[in-house]
Amino acid sequence: MWKVPLLVSYAHAGKSIMTALTTHQNTIRILIDSGAYTAYSKGKTVDIDEYCKWLHSFQFEPDNCFMLDVIGNPRMTMTNFMYMIKKVHRPIPVFQRGATPEDLNFYCEHADKVAIGGLVYTANKRQQCKYVMEMTELSKPVHWLGFADDDFIKFYKPASCDTSTWANSRRYGIMMLCRMGKMIRLNRPKFLKDMGRPDIRRNIERLGYDIHQFKIEENWHGGTRNMVNQVSIDSWVKYAYQLEKQLGTVFYFVVTGADQVQDFVRSQNSLTEKGIIS
Repeated sequence: MWKVPLLVSYAHAGKSIMTALTTHQNTIRILIDSGAYTAYSKGKTVDIDEYCKWLHSFQFEPDNCFMLDVIGNPRMTMTNFMYMIKKVHRPIPVFQRGATPEDLNFYCEHADKVAIGGLVYTANKRQQCKYVMEMTELSKPVHWLGFADDDFIKFYKPASCDTSTWANSRRYGIMMLCRMGKMIRLNRPKFLKDMGRPDIRRNIERLGYDIHQFKIEENWHGGTRNMVNQVSIDSWVKYAYQLEKQLGTVFYFVVTGADQVQDFVRSQNSLTEKGIIS
């Protein structure tokens, strides 16, 4: 059975989310992030020994974990990687912006997968991604950190990537639908204008929703449990499933709380019951 891929960060690893991950470990697959970027954005640092200790405390088996990189510092990132490979079983190295081809070659020799970092805070994400993906030294599967451009995914076919943009639905009251293998976004005025289109209607009704319920404004608001958020998560899970089946790319959803884990588990169970995923 296909399992919905979730990424959890050390920065958000509270008791409730870890309990949820353990409870649903047979339904989900889990990738662990060091929380380096979150700490960096808050002017804080992550203790590498505490991170390594935490990685050995799980009551579930994650897919893998990322090393503790140092944002904007390829040299210290390399130092951390050389330290962590002695503490943790084959962590995923992070090729930072400004690192050398020799660094990439070293990472490929000592890891099963390499992550491309520096994409979240880089203005020219596509150029940086293209630069690394076309380097001759890149000889291992790749994970894109915080970058999930659909056109790039379908061209380069990375082994995996992750995104937090799925949460925009509940942040901004926007419906996301998976249509013909791509995610489209609809605000309420556009939805009301397009809801008569057969493809929109079929898409929503196939997921098990009454399209007329989305005429009600309250269903577009009200926090994480509103209908627009639910149909959007279902659409994202459907998209991730199709992407993995067609391209082999594992599409991880960044989760920061137990409620989000439960939302994805609910969605997977619902789509499995309807025969949309299997």
